[in-house]
Amino acid sequence: NFSVPRYLSREMLKHITPEMIEASGLSIDADLQRFVAETAQKYRVGFGAVAVMDAYTGDILALYGKDRGGEDCSIPLDAFLAASVFKIVTASAAIDHGMTPLSPVTYRGSPYTLYKGQLDARDDRWSQQITLAQAFAKSNNVVFGKLGANFLGEHPILLEAMRLGFWKPVMRECWSEPSAVLIPQSQYNLAEMACGFNHETRMSPVHAAQIISAVVNGGRMVTPR
Repeated sequence: NFSVPRYLSREMLKHITPEMIEASGLSIDADLQRFVAETAQKYRVGFGAVAVMDAYTGDILALYGKDRGGEDCSIPLDAFLAASVFKIVTASAAIDHGMTPLSPVTYRGSPYTLYKGQLDARDDRWSQQITLAQAFAKSNNVVFGKLGANFLGEHPILLEAMRLGFWKPVMRECWSEPSAVLIPQSQYNLAEMACGFNHETRMSPVHAAQIISAVVNGGRMVTPR
């Protein structure tokens, strides 16, 4: 049996080597870790973060990062702009409140913009109708903005975000930056939050992997380790 430290500092995770994996009893797969690192070097990645997690057990199998300072495998534990990944939270809240993937939704204009005029609840001859699943697949900002501003409201989305692990560290054994959500101050802010079209909502790659594990596990979200 390996001796597992009670807490891994961020400094310890900057460079993950086969020796460190063995000495610390990490769940990291040394071959996969090396493959990710070599692939990043091959394609001259200037900045990137990779987290590979077993969706059934929560075991982190690879953790790799690169920035201007060079390799830093702790980077996937930092929170970055969540952008459209946050649509997972809004979609989950919408389904909890009676929608299905086939529920019809409408939008006007480009699906990739978010203007105040596009959030009007009325439909007209310029409105296009699609399903919630199609809006999610195409990352439709207008549909998700309208879901937040006109259908769900603030609290159901924030509650869903809390249930999915926002505002708390994602890892127990080491440092990790909690994911955070824009707190809306207006109806337009609410639309921005719902579709991820803002600079305040942040999420770490490891947390994103954790959220996706709920899909694989029939709604049960694992704890990364």
